[in-house]
Amino acid sequence: MTKGNGMRATLQRRMLLLGMVPRQSRRISAPELVERLQARGLDTTLRTIERDLESLSAFLPLGRDERDRPYGWYWLADAPLQDMPALDPETALTLQILDAHASRLLPPSARERLAPQVARAREVLEATGQSSGLSLWPERVRILPNGPPLGPPAVPEGVFATVQQGLLERRCLDITYRSRSKERVRDHRIHPLALVFREPVTYLLATIEPHQDVLHLAAHRIEAAALTEVPARDPDAGFDLDQFIEQGAFDYPEGETIRIELRV
Repeated sequence: MTKGNGMRATLQRRMLLLGMVPRQSRRISAPELVERLQARGLDTTLRTIERDLESLSAFLPLGRDERDRPYGWYWLADAPLQDMPALDPETALTLQILDAHASRLLPPSARERLAPQVARAREVLEATGQSSGLSLWPERVRILPNGPPLGPPAVPEGVFATVQQGLLERRCLDITYRSRSKERVRDHRIHPLALVFREPVTYLLATIEPHQDVLHLAAHRIEAAALTEVPARDPDAGFDLDQFIEQGAFDYPEGETIRIELRV
């Protein structure tokens, strides 16, 4: 391999590597990175990836968790977003509008995950200058609720990220759940199925061992959540999110005529 080809291979490997490292509080080990890079067709070794990580962390905001071996690597929570390719103004504007809308829908812990992207979008729009209408657009767009504005209830620190990870990776969660009356707090092993955002509350649809009934658990009542290595399973009868909603899980069933008397 020539020197030029070697440099290109190193650059390609390191760019892919950086894109695979998650942001704090998630982490990934060097062996996991080797597997993912090899799955992308790159012929590399554990020692090479360990050297890459050590070298890159010398000048990039990368951290590692040394409590266990192999170390878990991550981007620091306040690491600025690196754009490759650069974020264009139109996409930056879309992110700003999304942030304005999502602030009423998502719990604070979920919005915090978007903070680096939103901050970067703001920088891009400010850099466009007054010559572009895009820089003024956020001041000329408002999203108003169709009723009294309701702020989403706070979810305990770390819970929402753990719930998302369990759902994405199809793994069971061990949770501590507080009942609506706040009188009972119980520990459960659950199989996460779906997330439903019903303004302003976020619900986790799940089954609780050993039962098969699909329950909707309010995310703000989950006081603690821990990821397990146990694979999550759908109910034996199957699970269809749209059908579950249509059957009236969150409202009246669709398609049926009801008789209602209102006193206002």
